[in-house]
Amino acid sequence: MQPHYTIVAFSHLRWNFVYQRPQHLLSRLAAKRPVFFIEEPELDLAGPVRWEQSDPQPNLTVLRARTPIRAPGSCT
Repeated sequence: MQPHYTIVAFSHLRWNFVYQRPQHLLSRLAAKRPVFFIEEPELDLAGPVRWEQSDPQPNLTVLRARTPIRAPGSCT
């Protein structure tokens, strides 16, 4: 019996922007194992540091950090 490892994917893409190959492959992998899709942080000058979570399908969790901190290459 094979162990079911969790897959963690860090991406510069937004899960809901355009359905591309990463979303296609990870959606299929989520049918058999847990998948965490971590988007790059989003700049939010008005709010506290926090994680936003969505679950577009079973076994698939999309996480996005919201932060008021500007960091080169990580916030748009």
